[in-house]
Amino acid sequence: MDNIISGGYQGEIYPVNPKGGEILGVRAYPDVKEVQDEIDSAFIAVPAPPVFDTVKDGSTFAPAMSSVPP
Repeated sequence: MDNIISGGYQGEIYPVNPKGGEILGVRAYPDVKEVQDEIDSAFIAVPAPPVFDTVKDGSTFAPAMSSVPP
């Protein structure tokens, strides 16, 4: 997220963290379903065990594309 911000991205960023709070000064949502705006792209970074459930939760709003490293 730091690279996105420091790279000059001008769009909205909605970080999601189960603990909520803030990430780099941006409000973090405890669940992606709490984001009220339309989301057109998602970057997902989670440990291996919950990755498929996370992608499935995101499939309701983001393009059907994901990349899971081996």
